[in-house]
Amino acid sequence: MIRKLQNVLFLAELGYVLIALAGAHQVYWVSPSGDATSDCTNANPCTLQKALTKSMTDRAPSEIILLSGTYNISTTAIYEVDNGDSDLTIRGDDPNNRPILNAV
Repeated sequence: MIRKLQNVLFLAELGYVLIALAGAHQVYWVSPSGDATSDCTNANPCTLQKALTKSMTDRAPSEIILLSGTYNISTTAIYEVDNGDSDLTIRGDDPNNRPILNAV
């Protein structure tokens, strides 16, 4: 009986760890005036390409949040899924003031 209880507790702990891992994701903040050397946080937003590059290699579901404003994009934005990291969401931070992506 004790052995069965230990097995159940182990499985419960394993399930808890798996649930915790499944909920983990990375969030990257982007601004039209973002810096390619910043850390992509809300306080220090980065460029769209830097966020895309970081999300390709973080091995976790990723969310890129575009702050309001106009993004003048003069080069092709690249996101490759060859490394198996393909869970990406891109959204604006304010539904009443959506970001504008302007290809120049």
